[in-house]
Amino acid sequence: AKSLVNVYLNANGQASLAAAAVDSSSSDNCGISSMTISKTTFDCNDVEPTALATSFSFNGGALPSGWTASPYTVSSSTCPGKNSPDNSDYFWATATASSGANAGKRFVQTNTVDVSLGGTVDFYIRYGNNEGSGCEQPDASNEEVYLQYSIDGGANWINIYEDWNTTGTGSYAWYQWHWNSIPIPTAARTTNTLFQPSNSGTSFDNWGLEDISINAVKLLGATLTVTDGSNNTNATNFEIDVHDTVKPTVVSKNITAYLNASGTYTLLADSLDNGSTDACGIDKMVVSQTAFNCSHIGANRVQFTVTDKYGNSASDSATVTVLDTISPKAVGKNITVSLDSLGQATIVADDFLKFKGPLSLNINTASANYVMFSAADLP
Repeated sequence: AKSLVNVYLNANGQASLAAAAVDSSSSDNCGISSMTISKTTFDCNDVEPTALATSFSFNGGALPSGWTASPYTVSSSTCPGKNSPDNSDYFWATATASSGANAGKRFVQTNTVDVSLGGTVDFYIRYGNNEGSGCEQPDASNEEVYLQYSIDGGANWINIYEDWNTTGTGSYAWYQWHWNSIPIPTAARTTNTLFQPSNSGTSFDNWGLEDISINAVKLLGATLTVTDGSNNTNATNFEIDVHDTVKPTVVSKNITAYLNASGTYTLLADSLDNGSTDACGIDKMVVSQTAFNCSHIGANRVQFTVTDKYGNSASDSATVTVLDTISPKAVGKNITVSLDSLGQATIVADDFLKFKGPLSLNINTASANYVMFSAADLP
């Protein structure tokens, strides 16, 4: 059998595989009677299946084989009132490492794992928030924790994620237990990759982790079985890589957008959707322009793009017709008119108006007939 077979889903998110497509010149001296394979049908669930590469719940206390860390404690209540989501034990970085590549830092490092096909790094993180001794709050910009990877045994570390920003108010979500599922970048996809959350610098404040798992994409395994006329059989294993390369079906619609009292309108991408579909599921919808104002009154062509969960995308155009239906607010004012040498004066409606409302709106000059005054009109 072939060692690897690629299978491509159709527009319905399904595919089938025949034994003949897997066979690689199987033979028998008396002839082959039949060939079968252990898996013949596939769907979206077979695209990028994952398997657990390594994990740690911290409930057992000791680190898994091959893991290392700076000094830490494992407890369900290290920081008062801040138990883990399931009230179980969690990792809490206490002191900094005294030696090694991470000297002066707080860190926890996995063993090497095979993530050559990609996957995710999943875990809870929480910064200390001054709940007591040993729960000091990271509050300076250089006290952030980064998720990193190394493909050279830990000699060099590259940041994957660096958005757990610090704040003196403790207001960000990760000052409480915060769930993360971070995709493994292409450059980190090797058969021997290390991962670690680590401080961005030395001697910084406390943070903790819970329920770490590295979920690696794996190929499907299957078996080809060959049988001859005498019912003798032989089997061999092979791998299957299932792909979804079908773009979503994009159906958009034209809409009318009404400017608000400030003369603006914000367009949400899904408001242009008119039944877009994808067999394996839609991941996101985006539109080329979201902000509109008075300068956009009338018809505006925009691009509506739909992306499925495996990165396939397709676009369609739509028209956003922007209207201003809010009447201006006018406030009249008293004026003084001076008659000319002929005893006359002319005024127009504009002389009475103070316009109020959004400065961005274009309000046409009020229309009114000219009015002639003469000495006879004086009281």
